[in-house]
Amino acid sequence: MDRDIPLICVGMTVGEDGSLNLEYIYQTAKQIGEVLKNKNTFHITVIRSTVISETNQRVSEIISEISGKKVNIDFAVVSNPEFLREGTAVQDYYNPPFTLIGTDNDKAAEVMKQI
Repeated sequence: MDRDIPLICVGMTVGEDGSLNLEYIYQTAKQIGEVLKNKNTFHITVIRSTVISETNQRVSEIISEISGKKVNIDFAVVSNPEFLREGTAVQDYYNPPFTLIGTDNDKAAEVMKQI
């Protein structure tokens, strides 16, 4: 498989009210959007951080705004969160209890299943 598939794996901070700060994910989406300006092939971006459900949509919007590309035509965003427990992270990485692939793009889902 000859593809560039960036994985967004950034640290998550939690506010005093318990809300997730998604700023690092959004900053990374902006950087990906800049790169996609000059790409002419279908591109898949994978969010590995565990995030709230609206994050894929917002990341898609950011990439589209920056790159001028259209979601699900020129690129797709996939949620593929890692489920790692403190103390057993290496074991969990090599033996995940399950794999979750969340996207509204069938092409991206099939590529992720192959990976």
